Amino acid sequence: MLFNSFEFLIFFPVVTLLYFLFPHRHRWWLLLLASCSFYMMFIPQYIVILAVMILIDYGAGIWLEKPNLRQRQRKAVLAMSILTDRPSRHLQPFREERTRRDPTRLRPLLRVCAHHHDAFRQIDRA
Repeated sequence: MLFNSFEFLIFFPVVTLLYFLFPHRHRWWLLLLASCSFYMMFIPQYIVILAVMILIDYGAGIWLEKPNLRQRQRKAVLAMSILTDRPSRHLQPFREERTRRDPTRLRPLLRVCAHHHDAFRQIDRA
């Protein structure tokens, strides 16, 4: 499911409506379930990666709340959380071949920009 798909057009309002209908203390369950189901619609096996990332980040968040933690320790926990999430970035389903940046797509835009630049230069000379 992509953000500009018909499925997302249904999914998002339903989740938003349910979010406001749920009691405040249960909303996090809904968001966790909706996030996991949205992620699994691409490639279901990625739920394992997502679960590991959720557990690491949740644990880091609990650890960061400790009042007796020094500033240096807080930075180390935050860095650990960020660095453990980083290797999973290349596995995200959004990085499919068809969505990678293609430099040839920019050529028409560059031509238009060059045309406008030349037009403005001629106006300045006049």
